[in-house]
Amino acid sequence: MTARHYAVERRLDWKRFAERYWDRRPVLFRGSGATPYRAEDALRAAARAAVMPAVDPSAPAIRFALGRRLQPGGAAWAPRPEERSFGDYARRVAGDARYALIVNYLHHFSPEVWRAGSGFFHGLWRQVGLPLSGAITTLFHGSYESTPVGVHKDRFATFMFPLQGRKRMRFWARRPWDDAVTTRLDYGDYLQASFAIDVEPGDILYWPASYYHVGETTDADYATSVNVGIPRDEHKLLYDLEQFAQAMPARNATRRRTRRPEAFGAGGAALPAGMASAWARFRQDLGEERLRTAVAAGYLQLLTGCGFVPAPPAQRGRGPGDGELLRLRDRRFPIAWTDLAADRVLCGAGGHVRGILAGGERVAGLFRDLNSTGPASVAELLAPFADAPGAGRAARGMPWLPADRQGMRALLGWLAATGAVERMPRSR
Repeated sequence: MTARHYAVERRLDWKRFAERYWDRRPVLFRGSGATPYRAEDALRAAARAAVMPAVDPSAPAIRFALGRRLQPGGAAWAPRPEERSFGDYARRVAGDARYALIVNYLHHFSPEVWRAGSGFFHGLWRQVGLPLSGAITTLFHGSYESTPVGVHKDRFATFMFPLQGRKRMRFWARRPWDDAVTTRLDYGDYLQASFAIDVEPGDILYWPASYYHVGETTDADYATSVNVGIPRDEHKLLYDLEQFAQAMPARNATRRRTRRPEAFGAGGAALPAGMASAWARFRQDLGEERLRTAVAAGYLQLLTGCGFVPAPPAQRGRGPGDGELLRLRDRRFPIAWTDLAADRVLCGAGGHVRGILAGGERVAGLFRDLNSTGPASVAELLAPFADAPGAGRAARGMPWLPADRQGMRALLGWLAATGAVERMPRSR
């Protein structure tokens, strides 16, 4: 079943999607039942966004508009932890007024939202590859007549997941105006050149980055959706390099030359072509040693973050006791690692990166055991590592852990804190 400007499907098949629609045309998956996100998780994530540090200090995570007027101090308009639904929130902040709540990097503020997106898009990444700059997750909620920024075009291909209410997305296959402006708030003169797609909970809507668009609320009440943007356009190399720099582990400077990080994890996957190209182009200016570490750390962060960067912060927790059992939380997302030199290993887990000194094959064996077996006891995992009094204490405040028993116990605690592995009841 097809329409003139977009396709309609009943079932989401990633192989078929990649062949027919990816970067080509919009497609609506009507009532597919595949939506991974829940409204209650999105609400809690929005509340956390108001109190957690911003991902990008220059771009606040929360924006709020009454009518078309953006309000200062967006965090003050965020949902509160005690509010049980978006209905509770709407009654407090707006009453009968038209309003819009937009929360950027939603997955960063919620392990539940992050895991939902990671599991859902794992199949797409297998078809088209990981987005090197990372996918973004944005909450749109409100009773606004149209998106506060007006008609615009993003650098992202977008998946929309309606959670509550009905929404209408209006599209133009090319820019409908001739003057040199990037957005248009009043677009009534251009409606004839547009086409619209109505979506409701249970649907999934995709459109390529090339389409101009604006969102409209069709219900008298509010509507809520989670949008996932996958970078496709504009200064892609620059964004990739910024991602490398952000992933740099602290205190990794060294004057020694290191070999190229060719193998990531047990699979031995080669460095992605996009990163290799960026590396070759800028290594002379930025310094080969620093860039090699940044490329390795950036890829491990992206790979184990399942395409969503930055991942939620690692939780604090103690190192596990010898009697505890650990297992990989999801076998689709194993621990990954690479040797930077004979005495340095970078480990990626749950979208985070940690360095290990003098680890070698013993550390790789620990990772393989966690990735390939069932529950493993902490005592057995630590058996190959000797005690080194004082080393663990000296390493507590440092990002590079020593490959002794104390350091590796701290590493196991970190792996649990990232969510990559989970603790099981103590063995007897």
